[in-house]
Amino acid sequence: MLKIRKNHAGDREVFDPVRRKWVAYTPEEHVRQLFLSFLTVRKGYSAAHIAVEYPFVFENGKKQRADIVVFDRNARPLMIVECKAAHIKITDETFRQIARYNGHIRAPYIAVSNSVNNYCLRTRDFVRYDRLAEFPDYETLCSLFQDSKTGETE
Repeated sequence: MLKIRKNHAGDREVFDPVRRKWVAYTPEEHVRQLFLSFLTVRKGYSAAHIAVEYPFVFENGKKQRADIVVFDRNARPLMIVECKAAHIKITDETFRQIARYNGHIRAPYIAVSNSVNNYCLRTRDFVRYDRLAEFPDYETLCSLFQDSKTGETE
């Protein structure tokens, strides 16, 4: 359940339990908070392993932020998530955007959500991705990552 309030200026805010602060309630933030709840409540991801609006810099100096980055127990990026407002259709450009981000972050998994459609993909080589049939819980995701590093199959 999302915690929503109006601030002193009358603007709506939602509480982000990962960042531990109230943030502007926008359509994209709504999806981000729903997805964070999905990860932590339904899939067993610890907020301690999640960063929201994770900053990074492209080689050309352009600053960017990933909506959500999940880390493994050794603080290595495990999954990067792109959230779009519910009324925004997820297109090939959405996947190209997150793949560009992941070219820098180098997580073995990417996910995209607009709360209507959720996708989780595993990289083969940071250029090609394979869609997973099910969205894995944290333990499974860590296990899949370890298997891919040792050359074992799922």
